[in-house]
Amino acid sequence: MRGAGYKNPTLQLLQTVSTLPPGFSSSMNTCGGILVHPSKKYIFTSNRGHDSLVVYRIVAGGALETVSYVHTGGMTPRHFEFDPSGRWCFIANQDTNDLSVFSFNVLTGALEPTLYKYYIPSPNFVLPFTNERKQLE
Repeated sequence: MRGAGYKNPTLQLLQTVSTLPPGFSSSMNTCGGILVHPSKKYIFTSNRGHDSLVVYRIVAGGALETVSYVHTGGMTPRHFEFDPSGRWCFIANQDTNDLSVFSFNVLTGALEPTLYKYYIPSPNFVLPFTNERKQLE
């Protein structure tokens, strides 16, 4: 988008990418969400049906390069979010009633499952936060 400070902001299509790996039928999948990583270097989308997150690296000119497809550890990823540091990704898998925790390496783009998984009936939303409180000055 060419907007801030421009007289006539416009959107321009730069690229079309699939959220699915080659060979997986799109008729068996719907997309769930799109999220920009806190580092602004990656974009993530969720697949309901393939039950995965796809990791894209943002490259020159704003184009996307597929890094990986990662199974969410459950079924029907309803929502996902990173903690404020961008190191931990929390995925709410609605149809398996769980929250899966993944670690993220901002240098490589690797999204890896951890051993942390929590039972939550039909989770629909994730909002990570820290207990740190910043003092007002």
